[in-house]
Amino acid sequence: MKIQGSKYLPMLALTACVNATDAESIEQLAIHGEDDRIDVHEHPSELLRSRAGSVAALHLTSRLDETDPENVLFESPGTLGEDQSLCDTERFRDQTIGATCTATLVEANVLLTAAHCVESADACDEDHRWVFGFETTPGGELSAIRSDDIYTCTRVIAIDGERDVDYAFIELDRPVVGRDIVPVSRIDGPLALGDSVSTVSFPSGLPAKIDSGGQVVWSSFGEDYLDFRNTLDAFPGSSGAPVFDEAGEIRGVLRGGPSRVYELQTGGCRAPVAYDWEEGGSIGSTYIAAALRGLCEAGHEGPLCDGEFASPEIPSGNTCDDAIELDFASQEVALSLSQHSDDSSSACGGAGGPDLVYSMTADASGTIEFGSDGSNAVVYVQTSCDSEEVGCSALNRTATLDVTEGETYFFFVDMDEDSDARLGSFSISIEGESGGDAGVDAGTDGGVDAGGADAGILEDEGGCSAGGSAPRGLFGLTLALLFFRRRR
Repeated sequence: MKIQGSKYLPMLALTACVNATDAESIEQLAIHGEDDRIDVHEHPSELLRSRAGSVAALHLTSRLDETDPENVLFESPGTLGEDQSLCDTERFRDQTIGATCTATLVEANVLLTAAHCVESADACDEDHRWVFGFETTPGGELSAIRSDDIYTCTRVIAIDGERDVDYAFIELDRPVVGRDIVPVSRIDGPLALGDSVSTVSFPSGLPAKIDSGGQVVWSSFGEDYLDFRNTLDAFPGSSGAPVFDEAGEIRGVLRGGPSRVYELQTGGCRAPVAYDWEEGGSIGSTYIAAALRGLCEAGHEGPLCDGEFASPEIPSGNTCDDAIELDFASQEVALSLSQHSDDSSSACGGAGGPDLVYSMTADASGTIEFGSDGSNAVVYVQTSCDSEEVGCSALNRTATLDVTEGETYFFFVDMDEDSDARLGSFSISIEGESGGDAGVDAGTDGGVDAGGADAGILEDEGGCSAGGSAPRGLFGLTLALLFFRRRR
């Protein structure tokens, strides 16, 4: 799904139960943009199809008949269409349901899922089984399931459903046979805004579906980064599903999303809610790094706790010494503070939040006006990495600065530590009388596209602009270096 806007709906956990008769309450997820869910056998990615074979569904033991170990019979509670009173045109309405949560094989006999799927360290019981291979065939039938595909939870190794995390590692009654262990990411750092993500889950209890159309739209940051949000399509039953990065490694665990999934249509039937990003909704996920820290701190001994974490690639502009150079010209610049650290602050704010640094050398003397608009970010200016600030635009205000020909200026775009946004999309523009056609490249982290900009100092004063052609950030932030004018 493409990112369309910036509003959020209330976040709720994905319940471990799909049918109202199986749970006291149902927490929901939904479609974001277009519905990208695809049956496993139909998905074009060989890697994701392979990953799906190592993703297990939670089923009630009472619905599994293991009389014949080579052909386990499954007692379905019905189809999705029957369960949700879906309209005749809705996808997957004739497929059977029954799964209540999702988990991934991460060690020979260890599954990773969501904490609310097991609820407590004493949650293993005889009433539930973890089943591999719950998917459809090209003919539309359920794939054959054997007793070797069915496992029992014997112990919850580590669990945390507090704060912004929701994960559990559970031990199975025996090592899993015929399934690959799914690799987890060893990158100790947040995903970048706009990164592609995918998942395999059992939405609304359906047989396994692959969604490879998600994007990261928000992330926590800093040493205690815990969670992120994305636009994957997920429903009750998707709880605990793996969130894969572009390399196919687990980067997170699905936990929750918007509060409405199905809504009544004309004629009395129901259909899934389809969210544009502008209208809210995102899928909350726990970072695998946070989950692994909890697992290893619980004393687990195994491959998951043997490896070392690697730092993510440091983006350009993360520090003043690596400032991104801007031409002394009217231009617009799109940037992201994703994966940036907190390396500086100023008297007008920015302590505790990520920052990004630009440099610009003045080709002529004049006055520059700069400012921020709409969020908890400041822009401050220094003449060197070690100098005192010579200009500062506080939150939602503009400021002016006299610049001297030949002098280099460093512009620090800095989030405040109290900002709810934390990470997001930003834009900086330098606009002159003829600078409105400056190009914008919103797809790179700190990238600059100044095509079409006219350089120079204005002969006359121009009007101030907040960058009307700049892309809307996730958190409504626009930062602008607004115009130059020649000194009189």
